[in-house]
Amino acid sequence: TTLCLSFAFYYTTIQKSQIEAEAEIRINELTTQLNQMECEHDKGKMQSQELITYISEKDNKLSNLTKCIRHLESEKATEEENLSVMLKELTDYRRWYANVTLLKTTL
Repeated sequence: TTLCLSFAFYYTTIQKSQIEAEAEIRINELTTQLNQMECEHDKGKMQSQELITYISEKDNKLSNLTKCIRHLESEKATEEENLSVMLKELTDYRRWYANVTLLKTTL
């Protein structure tokens, strides 16, 4: 009986050691998986932040381009106004010159 009890105790101790070793291995595997998941999550957060920064930069560039286009449109409108004034002055001058020429020929 003592031999049986000794053997049972020894067998139980071995099983306990095996269970503890398997549990330790499983804990290490799960810890590794958790670390990988945390790393991927951090990467995802970084990529999201990079994307937000990229979009913000593009939005600022677009805003600056819009301001530049509005400025150029304003300059174009001013140039068109100046050309319109110059064309009117040229037309007035041509009328005046035609009248002067007509006046010379009638005299």
